[in-house]
Amino acid sequence: MTPKGKDSRFCIIGGGGLPCLFIHELVNYNFVKPLIMTWKDHLHSRDRMLLKDSPFYEDIFKVCDNYDIPLLEVENPNKSKFLDVLDKEGIDIVFSICSRWIFSKHFIKSFKGKIINIHLGDLPQERGGAIVSRKILNGNNMASATIHVITPAIDQGPIIYKDNLEVKAKYPTVHSFNEYENKIAKKLFKQLLEDLVSGKEDLFIGTKQDDEQSIYLPQLYTEVNGAIDWSWTANEIERFIRAFGPPFPGAFTFYGKEKVSILKSSIRNSPYNFHPYYSGRIIGKKDDGSVKVAVGKKILIIHEIRYKGDLIVPSSVLKLSRILHTPIETLEIARTDLVKYDKMEPPN
Repeated sequence: MTPKGKDSRFCIIGGGGLPCLFIHELVNYNFVKPLIMTWKDHLHSRDRMLLKDSPFYEDIFKVCDNYDIPLLEVENPNKSKFLDVLDKEGIDIVFSICSRWIFSKHFIKSFKGKIINIHLGDLPQERGGAIVSRKILNGNNMASATIHVITPAIDQGPIIYKDNLEVKAKYPTVHSFNEYENKIAKKLFKQLLEDLVSGKEDLFIGTKQDDEQSIYLPQLYTEVNGAIDWSWTANEIERFIRAFGPPFPGAFTFYGKEKVSILKSSIRNSPYNFHPYYSGRIIGKKDDGSVKVAVGKKILIIHEIRYKGDLIVPSSVLKLSRILHTPIETLEIARTDLVKYDKMEPPN
């Protein structure tokens, strides 16, 4: 049975800007105040540092404080004591929004199908993590969001709502996608709340996903997975730099023994087809302080870098005829290592 109207009480499990967006919508629609579950405060440090200048980020602790909404910091919501809390609080619907946790079969069963998730990707083709980085890497300009029922199989539950918008940018960035994702998410949030208010029948039944169309890719951690391979084409490197660009710390390589993070780049045509030997070689400078790097049939222009922790003009450090390179062992780690959310530290 679908809970009806504004008396439906949510437990929102997650962190970051998107659950705050849903909290604002609950307030706008005069729903009962939700209960929030999020991870320990210190585990929000990376988001606070990386996203402090993002217009799409809000601190969930501050938002809850402003609205006088109860918030619990938990290590694992699957523990029976937290299920008891949800029962005592009269929770009707659990909504996972940017949650780090995988819910147990017992937790899912306890809510009899009224446990849902918003996934910022087009299911079933975009299961897993690092969806925006994946889109940029693969040249996909469609921003997406899907609200689905949570089942024990990750990202595989029946779809309740889904929508897509084309990002109107020739070279979309992470910020570009975030803007469009927020538009889609707000639309889906409103649709969910309006359907609850109207008492729509079988709201949480959804449509079964076609597993034959599914693709699952993992979460990425810039400081490990963001290593630039100079054997790639200039277009592949430029997309890689955008995929790990702000608000992330930036795709990285090495200048001598020092790590260099490249935050912004572009491509121009070259009068030469550079032999692979020259790939990564600094071949020129521009008046604005950017530098030119040889990559195959193109020239990669590096506009912004972080060097020894500071944002600096590339030409002030990167000298002509020197080479940018990434050690083979670093590339191997970047391809093979996966880091869990709770191990992702704030950038240095």
